[in-house]
Amino acid sequence: MLEINVPEYAVSDHLPVCLNRFSGVHCDVNKHNTISYRTFKHLKVEEFQNELMNIDFSLIEMQNNVDMSLKLFYDLINGVLSKQAPMKRKRVRHPTQPGWFNKDIKKSIRERDTFYKNKDFLLTINEPGIKQYR
Repeated sequence: MLEINVPEYAVSDHLPVCLNRFSGVHCDVNKHNTISYRTFKHLKVEEFQNELMNIDFSLIEMQNNVDMSLKLFYDLINGVLSKQAPMKRKRVRHPTQPGWFNKDIKKSIRERDTFYKNKDFLLTINEPGIKQYR
């Protein structure tokens, strides 16, 4: 859609011509994305192994269709996995980071945030002439 206006006011002796073009696509720059991931933080390996050993895999052998057998196998394994290591959702600001952002910078950011959270602002001097905050 295209909209052209000529307002009746001007700063000079010429009237401005305004052109607005609407593409119909709304781009929300500040929109946060969410990602899904499986957390293994509280996985109890022995319980997971016991549940896997208790799965009745004979159901898979009864299938005549290979695709259905594979789907059933995945469903059985994923059922146990979802119970022991559930899926979580997390909001992320930027799904991809710029090329200069590396693991050392990420580590430094985490250390900075930890020190700030713990109100640990002690000044330490490791080398002559260099002040570092801890």
